Amino acid sequence: MPLLRYSLLRVVVLLASFGLFWLIGMRGWPWLIVSVIVAGAVSFLTMRTQRDAAVGSLTSRAEAVDAPVRGDDEDVEDRALDEAERAERARDERARDDDGAAPPRV
Repeated sequence: MPLLRYSLLRVVVLLASFGLFWLIGMRGWPWLIVSVIVAGAVSFLTMRTQRDAAVGSLTSRAEAVDAPVRGDDEDVEDRALDEAERAERARDERARDDDGAAPPRV
């Protein structure tokens, strides 16, 4: 919700900037460029608390999504390594049983 609020406030500031420079009499590309620059500066200078809240919201959401994946990934990797080691031991035992001698280790 903080990200939505911040985005909507930025859009309002941009539209206000467009309207102000349109009323002053600026038209064409200079009007668009100056309006965007002024709106960006006003947003940067006046919306610090909203911006910090939006960043905090995104950060907490990213951490909440990322944390379980790390743990699950490590568990899957550990299980795969254990399974590979068991398969290698079983292959070595079968080779020993067939030849009567241990296979060369790589």
